[in-house]
Amino acid sequence: MRVDKQLGSEAAAISFCALHFGQLPMQGDLVLNDDAGTMQVRLAAAVIDSIRPFDYLGAYAGIEYTFRGGLFVGEEIPDPPAIPASDTVKVGDVNLSIGDASKAVVFDTAFASPPRCIAFTLGKPNAGADGFRIDLDESALTAAGFTAVFGANVPAAGYVLRWQATL
Repeated sequence: MRVDKQLGSEAAAISFCALHFGQLPMQGDLVLNDDAGTMQVRLAAAVIDSIRPFDYLGAYAGIEYTFRGGLFVGEEIPDPPAIPASDTVKVGDVNLSIGDASKAVVFDTAFASPPRCIAFTLGKPNAGADGFRIDLDESALTAAGFTAVFGANVPAAGYVLRWQATL
């Protein structure tokens, strides 16, 4: 299996290529998901046979993995249940773009007054991706929305800001 990985810098790509093999478990369930999040296949108790950087240029690294194990088993992932609208709680996901330092969120329907609590979760593109702090810009909090400010610029594609606003 070949994987292309875009990292934040050439130094990060070199470090990843040199250290990645030692950071992986030698045996465990291998789970592969499609980009849409609608399908996955699982290879139970997979064993890493080898990992080899096949290409790297600047902040880009290409990695080739070889696994041993039985047969892959597939399943469709059902859509999550819809969260009902509420006058006191709103939730949402916002895809982030590379380089974002903040993200303004506008509610589909405004609250009657500014929410008292905004909670954040950062969805990362993969388990090894860098995380960063998320703060609320109090000066931009209104009944219609808020602005989240990041402790670092978004380093790569695939990050998601998951939020919940409560009156």
